[in-house]
Amino acid sequence: MTQVLDRWPELLKRSGLSHSDRGRLLANLARLMEGFTVEKSQRLRGYLGHPEMLEGYLWWYLPLNLLKLSGLLPGLPGPIPAQITDYGCGPWTLPLAAWLLYPDWRRAPLGWTLVEPQAAALRAGRKIFEVIAAADPHTEWKFTQIPERLGTAIRRKADLVVSSHALNEWSESEEAVARFLLRDAQPQARILVVEPGTRLAVRRLVQLRAHLIASEAWPLAPCPHSGNCPAPGRTSSDRFCHFPAPADLPAWMRDLARELGTEKQSNTLSYLYVQRGLPRPHPPSLARIISGEIPLNDGVGCYLCSREGLLVGGAGQAAWGDLVVYRKDQKVDPKTHCPRVTIHPR
Repeated sequence: MTQVLDRWPELLKRSGLSHSDRGRLLANLARLMEGFTVEKSQRLRGYLGHPEMLEGYLWWYLPLNLLKLSGLLPGLPGPIPAQITDYGCGPWTLPLAAWLLYPDWRRAPLGWTLVEPQAAALRAGRKIFEVIAAADPHTEWKFTQIPERLGTAIRRKADLVVSSHALNEWSESEEAVARFLLRDAQPQARILVVEPGTRLAVRRLVQLRAHLIASEAWPLAPCPHSGNCPAPGRTSSDRFCHFPAPADLPAWMRDLARELGTEKQSNTLSYLYVQRGLPRPHPPSLARIISGEIPLNDGVGCYLCSREGLLVGGAGQAAWGDLVVYRKDQKVDPKTHCPRVTIHPR
């Protein structure tokens, strides 16, 4: 992944997808970034269908999302899927990430159904994929592209259904999105939804999670339980479940960030990974660390998500995002008002 991202500007040019001079590219990127910060009703509709917005996305958000996925996908459990449906795939983000991160998948006869309303984004993603995958021309993957709205019925049911950085593009309620995702999934399928690590995105994910669990799609990650979410981010003072993405931007992206004044932007993600069928048993003493270090009265600690709710433990060998075993200390932390625990790495 690192080598590909280092060479990204060259790959875009080889794909015939980089046309703007530096000044115009920066202006397009600034406009695109601004569009992601305003209310959904005010955003530029179908932005990936506008050439200047698509070019900005290919230069910034596509490599950034690949970097985020590089820290997430290798840690998710599950066998190699036979059929994948990718909702809101944009410029082929998930196939690119899978090809780069899972070399053992390349010889598997994977079927892909890529759903993206903007045909221009599909064309651009295919060009980039063909340039990158040219180094391994024997990849046995078959692609079906569907340039339709999200929620379009898929004829071929998948054993992995994905929506990556697309939840905000669904116009339907979280209950309807859950229904669509389940409709296109095999009886034992896994479903992955990845979003930016923002409070608003987490609120939607928490609602989606509740509807999926109600339909017997049970959490595999990050949740170590299937009870109510203790970090839903409902108010500005609530904790919300998000995780740091790899921070090692390639040099050319650091240069762009400096010119755009976005060097200090956080790079986090939130996600939900569930499986249909029988619930997966979670040991009662299992918890996920869902924060970096926080100050406590007697040092530093971190927040943990567990079936018992939000916990606080002392910072140690485990890191933000790790799944750990804990032991309750029979006391409540006076600063956070959460039960104190001792953390043991698995």
